[in-house]
Amino acid sequence: MWLHILIVLHLLASDIQLPSDFNERLTAITGNNLPQVELLPQARPTLIDVPRVAAAPVKDAQAAKLAAQAKRAIVIDADSGAVLYSKNADEPAAMASIAKLMVALVTLEEMESLDQVITVPKEILELEEASTLVGFVPGEKVRVSELLVGLLIASGNDAALTLAHGLAGDEAGFVELMNAKAERLGLSGTHFVNSTGLDAKGHQSTAREVAYLLIEAGKVQRLRDLSQRANATVTTESGSAYYVSSTDKLLGQTDLDVLLAKTGTTDEAGAAFTLLAERDGQRIAVVILDSPDRFTEAEHLVKAALDAFRWPDALAGTDANGEEDSAFGG
Repeated sequence: MWLHILIVLHLLASDIQLPSDFNERLTAITGNNLPQVELLPQARPTLIDVPRVAAAPVKDAQAAKLAAQAKRAIVIDADSGAVLYSKNADEPAAMASIAKLMVALVTLEEMESLDQVITVPKEILELEEASTLVGFVPGEKVRVSELLVGLLIASGNDAALTLAHGLAGDEAGFVELMNAKAERLGLSGTHFVNSTGLDAKGHQSTAREVAYLLIEAGKVQRLRDLSQRANATVTTESGSAYYVSSTDKLLGQTDLDVLLAKTGTTDEAGAAFTLLAERDGQRIAVVILDSPDRFTEAEHLVKAALDAFRWPDALAGTDANGEEDSAFGG
């Protein structure tokens, strides 16, 4: 009983956002009526398996508050699930090419293998002239492994559309798979209309749910490896080669250990960026939507969070899931 009361005091002394059923769970555990705590009405996605064995970090009382110029932003401790900072994090917004993280996850579920060969569809000719492209020509045959390179390093819309047609028959069918995956992950505020991330009515998410998606994608070693490559050559089955460069301008320019990152830019989304980074074993997920300086802001928020919070050892007596310590608990 006293342990759980100490946990409450530990969390109240910090800036951590608590799960919406925290009072009920502790009341059931202790058998006493605890003082009610003002909670945000956010429940975590039910199926996202974020590790919850780590104790939630505690903010240094002397540290400056985190802040962002972006219209929407969130900072999450990826191991405990604690929300360290948020700004309009639940406001629906366009996500631009960050949607390609979901394309990658669905691709890995639906492909026969990384060596599966897919034909580039004629529909790529309908993509906007301003689209980011690998440069594929309709009819070319490309392996899934090469398409993933074009998808995540170059953010190629032609790669996304090729994967969609090749794995689901057409883009509409692939988008259904994307939305089904979002539903399984509990991303109730996320809806996809296309595979490219281009602006479309109803194609939206929130900074909070994009962070959940980022953490989910960050579990996949192949996606992490691709995210850390500044450039690559995409090769077709006929031998044609396309040189591509990363759209992540933070890559190679920071002392942070970047685990996974994805950019996105459209008229509606503005400049967007997701970053999963690590320092001294602490993993921080940052989402920036519509920022005047997305790369600088994302790096600053990660470093500011690492400097402003301290990570205590796991609290003795917590259960295996760390439910009492996680903003994703519930």
